[in-house]
Amino acid sequence: MSDDCCASGMLDDMDEKTNLASAITLTLIDSAQKIIGILAGVGSIAYIIGWQYSKTYWQSFHAAWVEDLLSSSQMLADASHLILSMFFAMLTSFLGVLWNVTDKTLSRVFDLLVALGVVASFVPLFPDSLFGIVVRIFYSLAPTILMWGVGVGVALLARWLIRANMKWNDLLGNHVIWLFTMALTTTPSMAASARSDEDRNAATSQLDVISWPERPDGDWRLGRAVDKGFISIKLTGDPAVTEVRLIPYGPDVLIRPVNQAIM
Repeated sequence: MSDDCCASGMLDDMDEKTNLASAITLTLIDSAQKIIGILAGVGSIAYIIGWQYSKTYWQSFHAAWVEDLLSSSQMLADASHLILSMFFAMLTSFLGVLWNVTDKTLSRVFDLLVALGVVASFVPLFPDSLFGIVVRIFYSLAPTILMWGVGVGVALLARWLIRANMKWNDLLGNHVIWLFTMALTTTPSMAASARSDEDRNAATSQLDVISWPERPDGDWRLGRAVDKGFISIKLTGDPAVTEVRLIPYGPDVLIRPVNQAIM
């Protein structure tokens, strides 16, 4: 009788250990799937930022064809300052868990950053005389502020989705996802437009000077190097008027910083 009881007890212990191991395995698999999904989502967001930035930048030069010559890595590199801002805010928000930062607090930070970025983006609509240099600097930081907001938004969405009781249908009713989408779709274009305004103006452009044997007269600058050659931009007295050409690689192509004197 005692032998039967011992055997039954051993079987119960084995069943409990098996159930525990199965539960742990299922939890790990579920967590791994969610983490992989989040990483894939973050990667997609980074690509969207790079693509939108490059698209807006080259369209401002009336050279949308340049987009077809850019690789994904080049698009990401061109918008790296925005992507790094997003990652910084996202990681900081995730680490906030260690300091017991609640979702409500993160949501308020997100709202504040998006509101500041939107307000700053409207500065150019008013006459320069109404604002001083401090406000102009505030405007120049608008894309970075909005990218911080996007990063906090990513962290919030990820934290909510990790919870088993939070589904996409629940998120669609939350204001965060709508503001997040707005900031994500407008910020890269805003940053690219500001950068192209500077690069298209001969007085402010810091693009390197490029020359080649058959180069027409004018102020030609290096826009970007791609697989097939150099994207060369001709600047004129009118920032709205530019010319863009693809110059094949060759030993006679010379590039120098804009401030370097010709020897």
